[in-house]
Formats: sequence, C-alpha cells, structure tokens
Amino acid sequence: MNLHAYFTLEDKFIQAQQLAASLIELAASRGVNKDKLLRGTGIFYEDLSSDTLLISADQLLKLISKTRQLMAGNATSFLLGQRLFPSNYGAISEALFYAKNLLDCIHILNSYRCEIAPLLCTNLVWTKHECIIQFKDAIGCDENFQFLLELYCTAIHSSLRYLSNRRVNVAYDFEFSQPRYIQEYEENLGFKINFNRSTNQIRLARQELVALLPNYSQVKRDHALHKLAQQSRYQFGFRERVIQLIANNSQLNQADIAEQLGISNATFKRRLKQHGTRFLALQDEYHRQRVLSIHCDIQRSNEDLASRLGFNDVANFRRAFKRWFGLTPSQFKQKFRHG
Repeated sequence: MNLHAYFTLEDKFIQAQQLAASLIELAASRGVNKDKLLRGTGIFYEDLSSDTLLISADQLLKLISKTRQLMAGNATSFLLGQRLFPSNYGAISEALFYAKNLLDCIHILNSYRCEIAPLLCTNLVWTKHECIIQFKDAIGCDENFQFLLELYCTAIHSSLRYLSNRRVNVAYDFEFSQPRYIQEYEENLGFKINFNRSTNQIRLARQELVALLPNYSQVKRDHALHKLAQQSRYQFGFRERVIQLIANNSQLNQADIAEQLGISNATFKRRLKQHGTRFLALQDEYHRQRVLSIHCDIQRSNEDLASRLGFNDVANFRRAFKRWFGLTPSQFKQKFRHG
C-alpha cells in the first residue's frame, strides 16, 4: 500500500476488529440480531475472529446505518465512543497510554487518524490560547456524519480524561442545530457545547496540554511509535486528497486534478459522484477551510481576507463567501465573533 495513496469507498483497508467489531458487540448486547445487523453489509460474523479481516468504508457505513436503524434511542454513538479508546487500537493505544502529555496525544491521534477515524479528516489549528481540532467528511458519510462526530468526540473526550486522570477543560462547536437529545451531549461531552457554528471542532486551552501524564514512558512510547512507522498506511480519503491537491495549486481545473490522481477525467467524475460530491463543492470546501484557518483573527478587513484567499476583486470575494457560508463576510464576523 502506498504511504501517500488515497482510499475510496470501495478500498478494503479498515481493520474489522476495531470500530466494526465494537459496533457489532454493542448492538448484540442490546438484543440486536447479528445476522439481521450484518445483512447487506458484505461482512460475515464468522470472519470477525480473524485479526486480518479488512473492510471498506462503504461496508462500515452500511453497518453504521443498519445499527442506527435497529438500535432504539439516540445513545448508540456515545456508548460506542465510551468503549472505543484507548484499548482497541494496538500500537496506537500503547503510544497514547505512554504519551508525554495531552499535546503529544493530540499529535498521535492526528498522525494516525486514518487508522483511528478513517471516515473523518482532521485539521489542527493553533490560536494564542487554544488548540483546535477541526473535523470534516473524508469520504462521503452523508447522514452518518453526525453519528461519527458524536462517536469520536466522545471517544476523544473520555480518552483525554482517562489518560490524564482528571477532568479536562474541553469545548465543542458543531455546525448542525441542537438535537433533541442534548442530555446525551452534556453527559458525555460536558456543558461547553455550541451548535449552529461555522465548523465542527474541539477546542482545548493550551495550558491543558503540557502537564506530564501519569503513565508517561519515553521508551515505551517510542517503541510503540516505531512499530506504527513500520506499517504501510493510507493518509487521505478521496475527498480530502482532492482538497489537498486544490490547496497545493488552486488554479488546477478538474482535468488537472484527475491527471494528478493518475486517473482519467471520466473516472474522476464517476468517483466524485460515488463519493457524493462535485468538483466545485470541493473547491468551495477548500476555501471554507482557508477562511476557518484564519477565522481566529476576526478583525481582518474584507480586503485583507480577499487578498489572502487570492481574490483581486472584493465584490467577487463577497459573492463567493456568501456561496461558501450562506453569509456575507460581515454577517459571518458578527455571528461567530465569539468562537
């Protein structure tokens, strides 16, 4: 497997013994019939005993959809997040357990995101006072995206608390509206939660990140990371790989990106459709990410923002900004000036 390759919905690279197995076990413990749960996913229960079974993102998403359909209530994602880390991920779990501090944990989580959360992509943003972990859809999760956010935010929240052996000051921002089951969020993530925000992200105060963790062992941590470095792995989902290529050169058109990926333009169009997106939508997503990466400096003028984003004409910038966020730059600053 090429270290720099991207994965598509159909590539089988996700270890079934991790998230899929945990999901199946949780559903079974709640009385869900395993055969009914796995029907149509292409996953067979008798194969799960193998440590080498790999499944695709498409299979995992089908399993998540079936679980959401068959398990009553809205707690499934949170329950799964509570049991996911830090024990299910071999050398990654070992590296986290012996990490130096929470900053070290965040870098490990981000470096091995494709092994831990293959359906999401993460971006680290640093402000004067905070470390921010932003989440985007890496592959085309559609209606399962919010479920996955709930799952991994819960997993990260419980892991940071477990590893540091204390309550960690964490805040959460979500793009979607406050759900009816807000009590699940508050029980699993605390009370610093904002909805209808500009992006999906976790915010941690910098001062929270530097205290030495109780289990820190440099020798054991480095040994675990050495084992991880020997493993070939994907680094990007299809959608995030396209956005990365746009970021490298925003002047590239659709045919140029297809050539960069080593596929025909026709194949590229099919893959965009398969992953629930269009080339223009990924271009817009790139610009959204650029805006959000400098959003911490809210006092920047429209002229400065336009220049930083490659626009020579401020009026064109305003029109594009309204397409990206549904708000003018001034409305955006007013709405999100506090976070």
